[in-house]
Amino acid sequence: MREESGSYTRQRKKELGVFYSPKILADFMASTLLSYYKGNKDQCINVVDPSTGDSILLSAFSSRAARKGIRARVFGVDIDEAAIKRSYDSLSKEKIDVELLNTDALYPLNESTPQKGWSLLKELYLHDGIHFFVSNPPWGADISKYENLLDDFQLASGQFDIYDLFIEMMISNLNEGGYYGFIVPDSIYSKEHTLTRKKLFQETTIKQIVRLGEGFFPDVNMAVSLIFGIKSKRNHYKIKCSHISNKEKKNVLSGKTKLQYAIRSCQVLIPSKIMIENGYSFITDVDNNDSSLFGMLSACRHFSDFSITFRGVELSKKGNIVKCHKCGKWLPLPRWKDQVDSKCPHCGSVVTKDSSLKVIVSNNKEEGSAPLIVGEDIYRYITVPTKNIALNYKGINYKDSSLYQGSKVLIRKTGIGLTAGIDYNNCYVNQVVFILRRKDGVLEAISNEVLLAILNSRIMTYYYVKKYGGTGWKSHPYISQEMIGSLPFPIINAEDKSKIEMLQNITELVRHGLQTEGTSFSSLEDAKIERIVASLFEINKESYKVIFETLQKVQQMIPFKRLLNISIEDIFNHGL
Repeated sequence: MREESGSYTRQRKKELGVFYSPKILADFMASTLLSYYKGNKDQCINVVDPSTGDSILLSAFSSRAARKGIRARVFGVDIDEAAIKRSYDSLSKEKIDVELLNTDALYPLNESTPQKGWSLLKELYLHDGIHFFVSNPPWGADISKYENLLDDFQLASGQFDIYDLFIEMMISNLNEGGYYGFIVPDSIYSKEHTLTRKKLFQETTIKQIVRLGEGFFPDVNMAVSLIFGIKSKRNHYKIKCSHISNKEKKNVLSGKTKLQYAIRSCQVLIPSKIMIENGYSFITDVDNNDSSLFGMLSACRHFSDFSITFRGVELSKKGNIVKCHKCGKWLPLPRWKDQVDSKCPHCGSVVTKDSSLKVIVSNNKEEGSAPLIVGEDIYRYITVPTKNIALNYKGINYKDSSLYQGSKVLIRKTGIGLTAGIDYNNCYVNQVVFILRRKDGVLEAISNEVLLAILNSRIMTYYYVKKYGGTGWKSHPYISQEMIGSLPFPIINAEDKSKIEMLQNITELVRHGLQTEGTSFSSLEDAKIERIVASLFEINKESYKVIFETLQKVQQMIPFKRLLNISIEDIFNHGL
């Protein structure tokens, strides 16, 4: 082991994406991984942490293995020499058989490729290969220093994070039949990380997924998950999945409940087939009661088959803009963050903080302005514009004015759950509002009002919660255009006159319900519309019990409370 003095400053941690693992997670990871191990106790197993930090994962694993009579040799790698020194001092006191190496785990021993580096590392230190990987890989680290990522890593594609590369590296170097345990941020569930999930499904057997939420990492507002598996491919199997509720999480963090009990209490077995068929998604909230309903919805058509979405004006709701001194064009006020200056997107020159500042969004209607709808102006079915935006500031990406003309469904990008309204008044919208319209050429009866009604149905929120796993306000992902496009849409045959009539009835009911004063949609029309949407999807009253149970379990923020304003009886008491 090489040592060098140094300090792990907050800035250094940020650059490296460092978030040290809490002991409670280290102990659970060790216990879980060793419960899978069925090898010979006379064999000495190699366990590696490629971003060892303070080595708490290695310490927990070694201690647990010793209690089970398993001989384990732990090996840690870290790019920071100060962290290696502290880990060595700590593990030596525990009399743990350990080897620590100060090197970059992505390119070990300064080799030109990850493959060469890890081959040499195993040749020098790990003759029997790697039986276990335990890792809390870095998140959000600065990767600008790496020049050949695109050539060396399959997962260096699109909007990837450094933890994607660590996962690829670990799967590549793990022994066949070896075990892994990862602590990762909940961004792993997003579309940007589909390739990482696909690799885990295609090259390993995922044993367990645990959604922990926020609060386990001190001073870090980040929801995290645990992923466990074996490097052994199986085609069809069930994955243990848990999504800890906010209440249980508080009990765990306060010490009232042990983590393993909280995880076990909400554990369900979910077929890998469902996850793979849903775009290699990690779906953690579908239990035995849900499987047939969720599977049926997953087999439907998609919103993207019938509609198209757009973003609004590329500007925040505050409407702050600055003028470039060089080209004279305007741009949204930069955040600047740690850097003093920002570059003009039009000419590339420096825009400083003393540039001309103007606010083009206000509550007042002025000449040359248009009504503007921002996220909080969108309610369920209803939109109420409260602001105006000044137009014709050269350089601001207003989009073509035709985008805002006529009937359009508006979906709030941020916030909780699915919130969609409709606008008939040619209002502009800003970047956190998606515009959705029916595609040209689709069945005429599928109006914008029909699209709106299906989006606002309890069925859609149920599917959204089950697929994306948002049960608390912080854990809800931002809505994306891809998410909207992937939502299920009922199968409708143009020759089926009864369904065509249902679509026409929805359009009339939406328009009639919008005559209600204020921001609350008519409960009577809401129940009638829900009943028709249920019929379009061929979902019965028994299935609605499952839907309502899900809605009642979700943290009761306003968008979900609105869905419980009517009952199952209200819905099914209205005839078609």
